Amino acid sequence: MTEFLKQDIFFFVSTIAVVVLAIALAIVLYYLIRILRNVDTIVDVAKGETNNIVHDIAEARHDIKAKVGLATAGLSHVASFFVGKSKRTPRKISKKDEI
Repeated sequence: MTEFLKQDIFFFVSTIAVVVLAIALAIVLYYLIRILRNVDTIVDVAKGETNNIVHDIAEARHDIKAKVGLATAGLSHVASFFVGKSKRTPRKISKKDEI
């Protein structure tokens, strides 16, 4: 085989290999772009749901604080019925106790 024929075969095979690799790379990039778009959509949904969860937790915290305040006021009101006023008169402070 002559050197010229060997070069022709080499360039022909190299060209086919480069074209096949370029097509494979294009297919991989196409699917990679589709995957990244789906990931972007998923991230947007996750951000929205995270904001909703944060809002719900803040709302629940506010509701719990309000109900605890009402319960505390109610318990102190009920406790005032059971704890009567002291019938003892306050002790008078004498001059000896002041020292």
